[in-house]
Formats: sequence, structure tokens, C-alpha cells
Amino acid sequence: MAKIKKEKPYLLLDDVKHMVHKMSDDQKNIYDHLVDLERKIQSTEFNLVQLRFGRQAFVDAYRSTLKPSVEV
Repeated sequence: MAKIKKEKPYLLLDDVKHMVHKMSDDQKNIYDHLVDLERKIQSTEFNLVQLRFGRQAFVDAYRSTLKPSVEV
């Protein structure tokens, strides 16, 4: 069975890996904020895609009300 080696968490800054387990308490606190902010940014970008898609759906729906109806 293959063994999977899990790498310890780190902060990549200016192409240098800063290992979390070697950080001071203040650095760890900053790292935690950076991780949380990155998660929030990704979530906000995801929500923005949904909002824009939803807005476009309503624009399309409104446009469809402007087309003259064809009676059969």
C-alpha cells in the first residue's frame, strides 16, 4: 500500500516557505488571519459569480416580456 506524506502547513511568501510550526505566536496569528481572509475572498468570488448569473437570468426574463407575443 502506498504511503501518502502530508506536508506541514506553511506560508509561501516571496517564493520562500515559512513553516507554521516554526512561527512565533504573533506570526501564527497573522498566518491564521491570512488563511481566513483567503477563504473569505474565495467564498465572496464564488457568491459574486452566483449573483451575476442570477442577475442575468432576471435580465433575460425581463427581455422575454418585451418581445411581442405570437398568437396561434
